[in-house]
Amino acid sequence: RQFPTYNFVGVIIGPRGVTQKAIEQQSGAKIAVRGRGATKGRKRRDGKPNPGDDDELHVLIQADMEQQIADAVRLL
Repeated sequence: RQFPTYNFVGVIIGPRGVTQKAIEQQSGAKIAVRGRGATKGRKRRDGKPNPGDDDELHVLIQADMEQQIADAVRLL
């Protein structure tokens, strides 16, 4: 990793999810942080790992239109 001590998850989500929600509202896209380190040890109720928990840390962007994805990437 290029920046091992930088908290990218915290920067993207922001306090109480405010930053993530603002980016979603401005872009029209849905944003999710996935992979190792994204959930801070939170597990499912059944105790099993979430799908993708072993993936590299990444941001998943989903939208109906490509422009919404481009806008979300620019804002991120």
